[in-house]
Amino acid sequence: MATTSYDLIYDRFLSKITDYELAELISADLEVNLLKYLKGAIVDFKYCIINLSDRNDANKLFNIGLTESEQEIIAKFMVVHWVTPHILRLENIIQSVGNHDFQLYSPSAHLDKLTNLKKSLKEEAESDMIHYYYAT
Repeated sequence: MATTSYDLIYDRFLSKITDYELAELISADLEVNLLKYLKGAIVDFKYCIINLSDRNDANKLFNIGLTESEQEIIAKFMVVHWVTPHILRLENIIQSVGNHDFQLYSPSAHLDKLTNLKKSLKEEAESDMIHYYYAT
């Protein structure tokens, strides 16, 4: 029976980002965060033709074999879930909606760019998902 290790998807995800905070986490904390991103990505992969809930979180594997496309789509949705907390950081929100006299326009522009980045990442993952769905 073919299976797919979470590590294959984690490697794809980690190759797409640079996060020094994530790199500094001890192994157990890193696993917790990666699993959170993975679970969020699975929920987002709405048009998957296989049952992504057929998995074993304790052994870190899907009980079915995932294609390269399925792995890549999940990894891209993981990036969306990784970038979201960076956008929602309290200091970004405060600087974006703060008092007009004290508002910093540079951080506000930064927040806009992060928001646009998330939108672009999500659109790319969704486009891949739709292409995958209609190709199968």
